[in-house]
Amino acid sequence: MHIFWHGLSCIKLQTGEATMLINPYQDSVGISMPKLKVDIITTTDHSDDTANNLSRLQGEPMIIKNPGEYESHGIFVYGIPAGGEKSLFVIEAEGIRLGHAGLYPQELTDTQLEIFEGVDILFLPITTDNKKLVSGMVSQVQPRIVIPIMHTSPKVKMKLATLDDFAKELGVKDTTGEKKVIIKQKDLPVEDTQVIILNPA
Repeated sequence: MHIFWHGLSCIKLQTGEATMLINPYQDSVGISMPKLKVDIITTTDHSDDTANNLSRLQGEPMIIKNPGEYESHGIFVYGIPAGGEKSLFVIEAEGIRLGHAGLYPQELTDTQLEIFEGVDILFLPITTDNKKLVSGMVSQVQPRIVIPIMHTSPKVKMKLATLDDFAKELGVKDTTGEKKVIIKQKDLPVEDTQVIILNPA
């Protein structure tokens, strides 16, 4: 599986069978969403401009906006209610479970945690300076890998927490980052939680 970060909370997953995109954003946020051809799109909040630019994408993808269970191209998607028009998503593909926690860190309810438990990779929004919420999500979910999203990056107009604050909280020394990460099930860390920093693709 190839994982890319396109800024804010936008993640692209490429498996051997399909491409999936989570939370494409509007140009109003300060950066432009690339025109991508994808097979599946999900949005954790279709009322928010940081996550609802579904018209920018090419092809005829399956669009997932609401809670429920979905399957396409060997990818299983579980949408979890998160209040109002918001959803959280757990994705299963190529033997890996990935959790996307939306636009803001939060304390998961027991019902949400039942589905998030066992997530291998957590896309963690570090949107605010509330370090307890951010580290609390990691403690609750206990993923094998954490990939921070929703932090400051060039041209983004929103006021967001910085990657440096997150790095200090989780003891990460190198925040250089990489353009993409390639992960196979057999390569997932077994003991300690690993933090992977991605640069915008």
